[in-house]
Amino acid sequence: MDIRQARVDEYERILEFYNDVLDGLEDAQYHPRWQKGIYPTEASLRKAIENKQLYVGLIGTGMVAAMVFNHEFNEGYKQVSWTVDASDDEVFMIHLLCVHPKVKRRGLAKEMVCWAIEEAKRQHMKAIRLDVLKGNVPAEKLYPSLGFKYITTERTYYDDLDWMDFLLYECPAGNVE
Repeated sequence: MDIRQARVDEYERILEFYNDVLDGLEDAQYHPRWQKGIYPTEASLRKAIENKQLYVGLIGTGMVAAMVFNHEFNEGYKQVSWTVDASDDEVFMIHLLCVHPKVKRRGLAKEMVCWAIEEAKRQHMKAIRLDVLKGNVPAEKLYPSLGFKYITTERTYYDDLDWMDFLLYECPAGNVE
């Protein structure tokens, strides 16, 4: 899989990709509670693309995975006792990681996260952090298998999701094999 930064001219294709993912999640056992038009919003996807924060995974010309990779996080996470002492600009966050339902269970999410870890190292970040909706078992298994440490569970508010419990994970970028 080739992983690269999304281009502005791919906005419609990326929106269609996320909508396909959401359609594929409708009957999923572990649902991240994303909803068309609510999360992710069209505006948030456009902003991530324009800010060069959205990355896509391609097999040939087919878009099979995507994620947002940036320094943005929920304000409540500033109060968390993270294991790595780092300023906001020394930490990357992974958001909206997903794989197209037609190619799930092929290790593509793992490949995207491994790419993110290497990119964090390349940019001399101290850590990668993320949150996982409690009960999203595949994600709860994936991240620890790649060196992420569970930090805590936080009841967190997002405008588009309301109050929910999220498991917070952190991966020290310098200590990952």
